[in-house]
Formats: sequence, structure tokens, C-alpha cells
Amino acid sequence: MGVDINQRKQAEKAALRRSEKELRILSAKLLAAQEKERERVAHELHDSIGQALIAIKFRVENTLGQLDKNTAKGVIESLEPVVPVVQFAMEEVRRISMGLRPSILNDLGLLPTIAWFCREFQGIYSLIRIEKNIDIEEHDIPERLKIDIFRILQESLNNVAKHSKADHVRLGLRKKDGTIELVVEDNGLGFDLEGIMSSETLGKGLGLGSMKERAEISEGRFAIESIKEKGTTVRTIWPVNAI
Repeated sequence: MGVDINQRKQAEKAALRRSEKELRILSAKLLAAQEKERERVAHELHDSIGQALIAIKFRVENTLGQLDKNTAKGVIESLEPVVPVVQFAMEEVRRISMGLRPSILNDLGLLPTIAWFCREFQGIYSLIRIEKNIDIEEHDIPERLKIDIFRILQESLNNVAKHSKADHVRLGLRKKDGTIELVVEDNGLGFDLEGIMSSETLGKGLGLGSMKERAEISEGRFAIESIKEKGTTVRTIWPVNAI
């Protein structure tokens, strides 16, 4: 009887491990499909709408250049405001496109993408200083891991801007002792970690659930530490031999 119970428990544990593995594989496929769709939409915005706006701006500017002093003043005054509006629309298309999937990630790699994102971030949130400590080479970062590192970094910095009221962020990316480690540490307000990480509230407004899931799907370990009035640290570690 005892043997039957042990066998049943072992069978249940094996079935649970298989289910967890299948769930990770499915989640990985869903994330990959999501990234593929983001990339497609980003390309469509840039190549279709972006190019159409460029053409409109060129035609309007060209028309204004050909108008002479005999042209009705009302015509000129009606066309001139169009140029900055189209220019703004072009910049918005670029911003949305880059937010969906930065083309620089495919063209130049993760490290230039991090540098670009930090510049863009500080251009918007000028009161938040980012201190970067990058101790890894581009060729040491597996291709399939690059998007996961970027998304976790992106979500972490967005949380800093929206919720932390921090004015200083330490960003670290390094290869050490057979691992790749990403750390985002701020000096903000911190929060009640136990409450945030409860099953009912995990990720609401902070994206912690999606960051944790993304890390674990790629065989990484996700951890977060937060002390009220001291700040928050988001840390993700990937074992190199598991990548």
C-alpha cells in the first residue's frame, strides 16, 4: 500500500513537472509571437505611415517654396501651419514605432539600444539621473536573450519614472561567475513588497508579473527588493550555461 502511494506521488510530481515545462514552452511561444507582431506593426508604421507623412511634408514645403508674393495671403497662411503638424505626426510615429520594437536592437545590438533608451528616457525625465555600469561585451549576450533584457530594463525604468519619485538610478549589466546579471536600482520611495507581490496584486500597474514571467521563461531568476523611503532594486540573473 505504501509503495502504491509513493508511486502515485512520484507520478503526480512527474506530471506536474511536465505540465510546468509545457506551460513555459507555451508562454515562450506567446511572448515570441507578441514580439514578432510588435516588430511587424513597428515596420508598418515606419515604412507606410512614416513615409506617407514625409511625402506630405515635402509636398507642402515645396508648394510653399513655389508660391510668390502675388499669391493670396490666406492661401499661404493656411498652408504654413500644416508643416509643424506633419512634423509632429512624424515624430509621434517614430516614437510609437521605437516603443513597439526599437529597430536599433536588430541593427546594432543590445548595448547601443540600452544607450539609446537611456538617452531618450533622460530626455523626457530630465530630473532622473541614470548611472550606467556595463561590464559585458555584445558578443557575450545570446541573441534570444537580448529582447528579454531590454523589456525588463524598459519596464523597470518606466516604473521608476511613474511610481518611485527617484532622482537617481543605477543600471548594471554584467557577466560574472557564469551568469549574466541585470540590475536596476533606484533611490525612490519604495513600496510594500509583500503586498505588491501577493497573488492578487502581482504586477498591477507595475508589470512585475510580466517581468518575472519573461525572466523565468528564459531560465532566469527574477528578484525584487524594496524598502520604504530607501528605494527599489530589480535584479534578474541568467545562468550562461542555461542560455
